[in-house]
Amino acid sequence: ALEIELNLNAHDHFVQGDPARLQQVFWNLIKNSVKFTEEGGRVSLATSNPQPGQIEIAVSDTGIGIEPDKVSKIFTAFEQGQSSITRKFGGLGLGLAISKAMVLAHGGIISASSPGPNRGATFSVRLGTIAEPVVHDGESPPNGAEPVSRPVSANRPPRLLVVDDHEDTCTGLKMILERRGYDITIAYTADQAAEKARQEDFDLLISDIGLPDRSGYELMQEMRDRGVPGIALSGFGMEHDVNRARAAGFSEHLT
Repeated sequence: ALEIELNLNAHDHFVQGDPARLQQVFWNLIKNSVKFTEEGGRVSLATSNPQPGQIEIAVSDTGIGIEPDKVSKIFTAFEQGQSSITRKFGGLGLGLAISKAMVLAHGGIISASSPGPNRGATFSVRLGTIAEPVVHDGESPPNGAEPVSRPVSANRPPRLLVVDDHEDTCTGLKMILERRGYDITIAYTADQAAEKARQEDFDLLISDIGLPDRSGYELMQEMRDRGVPGIALSGFGMEHDVNRARAAGFSEHLT
């Protein structure tokens, strides 16, 4: 069994955001800590207000830790800190990349730290706080307490829209992400993706940049107007490529 420790010290804990997306972020962090901590270890959840208008949520464990040269790469898709992790625990490390995109979409920061292998790790999320909403009977939440995007149910898996004109790429990503508990919809062109987005709500866009009808940049700008964060997939990884993706609204640029 694992020891679970709670230190909920934050006094200001209301944030403006999408409950389903934030729930998925913290579920990923807690699930990883449990997964990578052996029996008899400890998983801790702590909250604090490091400064006015901010809340920090930290998930710590006494598990396998992270190699020092891997900490900066831990939020990159397909990166799990060390090759032995994939062999022993499986998975491809997409959960942290998606979590980072969702945190950035909320204007927050996510970070990782570790003293080294077999010495545990801490993942921290910082978000801006708001005043406690005052809701009277029969009234809607006041301005500032509404989600940053269209509300979604916290009782369903996050919906991801994957866009790429290569069928094999879409099929592979769909298989991997569905195994991680995501609900995946595939599109092969930007126009097809935009049409699907008009028909249903999505929590995240994962899109190739070079699409046959128009660019992934244009698609991201349209999705950004709908409040949907995005991760760019591209064969080009120069600094100006990353900057252009960020300017279009992508939270992450993966090559």
